[in-house]
Amino acid sequence: PPRRHYDNEEFAFHLEMTSGISYEANKEKAKDSDHSIGERVGAGFSAVGDKIEEKSHSIKAEAHKQSL
Repeated sequence: PPRRHYDNEEFAFHLEMTSGISYEANKEKAKDSDHSIGERVGAGFSAVGDKIEEKSHSIKAEAHKQSL
């Protein structure tokens, strides 16, 4: 049913947005000299992971749109 596709698309969109917010927070933490080098490096790695996740969710949402 169409509602199922809408729910999957909406869920993917929310995951994409959450990843984007997390990416921005980690990016800012990585730049903040008040944090230790270890925390900044960890935040940098997390930001890269968040960006990859965000792109993945975006691709999945687009695939759901195309399948309709």
